[in-house]
Amino acid sequence: MSGVSKSPSLPRPFVALGISTVSLAVVLILVLWSTLAPAMWAFLILIGLLAVISENFAPVIGNYAISLAMPLAVCAMLLQGPSAAALVAGASVLSAWTFSSRRGLVVSAYNMGQLILVSLAAGWFYLRLGGRLLATASVTSPFYAGDFPRVLLPLFGLAIALAVGNAAMTALGIAVLHRVRLRDTLESAITHVPSLLALVAVGILMAQVTATRFVALILFIFPLVVARDLYQRYRSLKDAYTDTIRSLVGAIEAKDPYTRGHSERVAAFAVEIGHAMSLDAKSCEKLETAGLLHDLGKIALPRSILTKPGRLTPAELSLMRDHPEAGAAMVNRIPSLSELSEYVVQHHERYSGSGYPSGNVGADVHLLSRILTVADAYDAMTSNRAYRAAMTCECARRVLLEESGAQFDPAVVAAFQRTWRDEVASPEAISVIGKPGTQSPEPAASGGA
Repeated sequence: MSGVSKSPSLPRPFVALGISTVSLAVVLILVLWSTLAPAMWAFLILIGLLAVISENFAPVIGNYAISLAMPLAVCAMLLQGPSAAALVAGASVLSAWTFSSRRGLVVSAYNMGQLILVSLAAGWFYLRLGGRLLATASVTSPFYAGDFPRVLLPLFGLAIALAVGNAAMTALGIAVLHRVRLRDTLESAITHVPSLLALVAVGILMAQVTATRFVALILFIFPLVVARDLYQRYRSLKDAYTDTIRSLVGAIEAKDPYTRGHSERVAAFAVEIGHAMSLDAKSCEKLETAGLLHDLGKIALPRSILTKPGRLTPAELSLMRDHPEAGAAMVNRIPSLSELSEYVVQHHERYSGSGYPSGNVGADVHLLSRILTVADAYDAMTSNRAYRAAMTCECARRVLLEESGAQFDPAVVAAFQRTWRDEVASPEAISVIGKPGTQSPEPAASGGA
C-alpha cells in the first residue's frame, strides 16, 4: 500500500526516516542471508521478477496504491521463510518511477526498508506461533489435513502481522512525508486492512499450490492482472464521481463570483471540525462532499438575487431560503450522493430552532449539518460579499462564540475553537482539494508512505 503526494520537496525528517529504515533492513538481510536454501534460488529469482512486474501495475485507490506483490511475498515466506519474503518484498518496490528522481529513490528506499522489516517481523511471528515452512533443501510439501487446525493460528497471526504492520508503517511514512498528524494517516490506512488481508489469503493459496507443483505459480498471474483491472475500474468510477461533484460546484460559482472558493473552504473547515470532534474517516469524507455541495440549490436562483448589493426584499428572501431544499432535491436524484441530501437540507437550521427550512432544534438537526452550519457561517463572515466587506477572523470568531448555544451547537463551536490557527482560519490559506490525475505514486508495495 502506498501514499500519494503533490509536493515536489522531501522533508528532512522523511529523508532521515527512509535512510535509517532501509539501512536497518539491509543489515538484517545480510545477517540472515545464510538461512536461504541455495536449491530455492531459481524460485526466488522468478518470484522476485514477478513482484517487480506486479508492482509496476499496482492500482491506485484514493491516496494509496495497493500492491499486488504482497501475495508473492507471502508465498515466498511460507515456502522459504522470512528472509525469502524480505527479498521478494524489497524487489517489489522497483517500480518504473523509482529511479526517475531523487524523490522517487528516497521514497522507494523507505518502502523497501519498511516492507523488509514488516515481512521479517511477520515471518518471525508466524514461526514463533508454530508455523512450518513448506519447502526445505530436500523436500517440498504443502499443508496436509494433519496440519489443521494447528496451522490456523500461525497463518492468522501472519495475516494480521502483515496487514496491521504494513498499514502502520505506511501511515508513519505518509505522516512524516506530508507533515500531517499520524492519527489521521492511521485512520485512512487502517481502512485498507481488509484489502491487505485478502491479498495475504491469496498468498497463502499461492504457497499451497506452488508447494504441490512449482509451475502452478504461473497460473496465479492472470487472476492478479484481473484484480488489478478491477481496482482500476473502481478508481475510474471514483474519479468520475469526483468530477461530477466539481462540475456541480463550478456551476454554483459561475453564477456568483463573490462565492468563488466558498464551497471548498466550507468543506475544508468542516473536515477540520470533524477531526477535532474525533469523527471517523467515513464521516469526515461525507462532511467534505456535503460541504462542497451545500449551496447547490443556489443554481436555481436568479443572478440578480445572488449578487444584489443591498438588502433582499421579503419575496427575494423567501426564494433565497428555498435553496437548501432545492439543493437537497438535486443531490437526492444522484444515487451515489443521495445520503448527503439530509445534511444539505439542514445546513441553515439553527441550534435554537429559529433556522430554516424546518425550524428543527438541537439534536433534531444531524451532527454533520450542525458542523456545516458553523463552517458555512465562518467562511461567509470572513469572505467579501456583494452586500458587505469581509469581517476579520477575530470578529468572526467572536460571533461564533457569542452565538454558541443559540445559532450554533456549543460542542461544534468548541471543537472549531480548538482548530483555530492563523493558517487554518484564513480562507486564502485553505488549499483546494486536489483534482484527480494530479497525484503521483509515492511509497509502495504491500505498504509504503
